[in-house]
Amino acid sequence: MARIRPDGRPLPRNLSYPTSTTGTAGDERDSLIALFGWAEERTQLTIDWYLWRKTSRARWSKACRGAAILLGVGGGVVPLLHAAWPGGPGPEWGFVLLAVAGGFVLADRIFGFSSSWTRFMRTQATLQTDLARAQARFLSWRGALPDGATIPPDAAAEVVAIANELIEKTTTVVFQETASWADDLAVQIEQANARLVLGPQSTPTSGGSAAPPA
Repeated sequence: MARIRPDGRPLPRNLSYPTSTTGTAGDERDSLIALFGWAEERTQLTIDWYLWRKTSRARWSKACRGAAILLGVGGGVVPLLHAAWPGGPGPEWGFVLLAVAGGFVLADRIFGFSSSWTRFMRTQATLQTDLARAQARFLSWRGALPDGATIPPDAAAEVVAIANELIEKTTTVVFQETASWADDLAVQIEQANARLVLGPQSTPTSGGSAAPPA
C-alpha cells in the first residue's frame, strides 16, 4: 500500500524531491518565505519516505526474529517431549527446528531487514531534529522582521543561510545512510557467497555485523 502525503499525493517508491518554487515576482518577503518552505518540504518528504520504508523492514525483521525464537524454543523442547512421551516426535526433529530457526536468522542477515530498520529509524530521527531546529530559527526570523515590504540585507541573508543549512544537512544525512547501506550490502553479499562456496558449516569472513539484533 502506498504511503499518502498530507496533501493527498502518494509518496514515490524512490526518494525524489519537489521542484523549487519562488514567491510573487518582486515580493522579496514572499520569495524568502517560499525558499524556506521549499527546503522544509524537501526535508519533510525525506522524513516521510524513511518512516514509510522502515515499516516494511520492521515487519520482516520482527517476523524473522520471532520465527527464529519460536523454532529455537521448539527445537529445545522436542527432545524433552520425546523423553516424557516416547510415542511423540523423535528428538531428531529438534535439530530440524533449530536448523530452520538458523535459516530465519540468516535470511534476516542476508536481506538486511534489522540493519535497514535500525538505519532508517536513526536517519529519520536525525532529520526530524535538524528540521525542528531550522523551523525554530525561521520562526524567530519571521518574528523579528520589521514592518513594511523592505527587508534588510542581513535579514534576507539569514533566512537564505537557514534554508541552505537545512538542505545541506538533509543531503549529508541521506548520503551517510546510503553509504552505510552500500557497506551493509557488500557484507551481506560476501557472507552469502561464503556460505554458498564453502558450505553451511563455514564461518563467512566479514568486516562487521550486517544486522544488529532488533
